[in-house]
Amino acid sequence: MRQLWVLALLMLGACDPSQPIVMTSPPRIEKTLLNKIIPTGVLSCLREPDGSAVTSIRQSATYVIDLKKAGRDCRQKLQIVRNIIQREQ
Repeated sequence: MRQLWVLALLMLGACDPSQPIVMTSPPRIEKTLLNKIIPTGVLSCLREPDGSAVTSIRQSATYVIDLKKAGRDCRQKLQIVRNIIQREQ
């Protein structure tokens, strides 16, 4: 018990009485929910086509074209989301 009092007195003695103690309130943190900022239309991409039924060269070409469309759609929407987030920061 005596050690606790000694420790408390040492801590008080370390304070400089010429320096005022300033107490401030914690910073106010405001969060904006992303679902209010980002339109729901850009949160989903075109579905990737199923290539399991491809049996001809023509179907292969159509599959590749549809696959590229889905990828392009997703990259464009991701860029929109990136732009919105960067603008909000």
